[in-house]
Amino acid sequence: MANPVVSDILTFGQRDLLDYITLVDMKDTPFFTLLPKGSTPDAVTVEWPVDNQVAPTSAINAGAVDGTDISDFDSYQDDYAILSNKVQWFRNAVMIGEMAETVQNQAGIPRQRAYAIKKKMEQLKRQVEIRISGDDEMQAPTGTNPSQFRGIGKWIQATAQSVSPVPTAHLVPTASVYTGTLAALTETNLQAVLTSQYSVTGQTRTRQLIVGTSLKQNFTSYIRTQTSSANVMSSARFFTAPVDAKKIVNTVDVYVGDFGTYELLPSLWLNYSFTNALGDIRRGYAIDTERWQLSFVHPMKIKELPDQGGGERFMVHTKLTLKCLNPRDQAKFASTS
Repeated sequence: MANPVVSDILTFGQRDLLDYITLVDMKDTPFFTLLPKGSTPDAVTVEWPVDNQVAPTSAINAGAVDGTDISDFDSYQDDYAILSNKVQWFRNAVMIGEMAETVQNQAGIPRQRAYAIKKKMEQLKRQVEIRISGDDEMQAPTGTNPSQFRGIGKWIQATAQSVSPVPTAHLVPTASVYTGTLAALTETNLQAVLTSQYSVTGQTRTRQLIVGTSLKQNFTSYIRTQTSSANVMSSARFFTAPVDAKKIVNTVDVYVGDFGTYELLPSLWLNYSFTNALGDIRRGYAIDTERWQLSFVHPMKIKELPDQGGGERFMVHTKLTLKCLNPRDQAKFASTS
């Protein structure tokens, strides 16, 4: 009888299977991490007041005549208003088969439950990040529709929203929303957005600019000169590192303009499309984090569900809302091409 060769035992031989799993998908969730945490909501509709300073008037500027009494009294709450958003419930359910948990030895997963919790918690955090980063409108709950909160993209717009609209006095100025093409986003356009934000606050502030990948690359292009068809100069690049360092640094992480500073943070979740499973690579939000809060009814946690015989069941869930304490001095880059 011939001795067996390896091809004879492939189907029933032992497998050399590594006992760990490599995950390469480690996408950041900047809004979930960055935004301050607000007070705990105690109602589905969360509300907060906003107001503006009283503008100077020509009558006061003219001065008061000595000996005259006051006959006119001005209001000081013309722009006082109430903003609101809804609390939204996010949840992911898990069932682990009885045999899978107690019998099957799976490479890289010593405990099915622990592995499931880890992955579903990360999925839940990403779902919250997508909702925060999008253009979705708030929705009141009904018997068939869930309660949903308004995303950042819907807060930062120059026109009134369709549900519980932001009053005109607190809408974002038109100049604070860039809607031109990404190719046309020059530093002049960028400075115009910064100027618009400055015109609201009167302060040169440092803001976080959460950006898609193409918008981030657009900022990097500002450190290189460009050749125009109207002149004959050639392109040139300048390096701050010595040539013998054998290293090229070609990135912009902070942009300082005449009227403020942007700290750039990339994200893959902005205005996310579930159809394409992609975020908007041209989108950007220039925000003051102190104007925003994530208010949790409870943080992400596990809730046990009844085991009906097939295996243990549980869900990971959280309830929260997004508060925009005042949208007026925020900005958005919303190129569609």
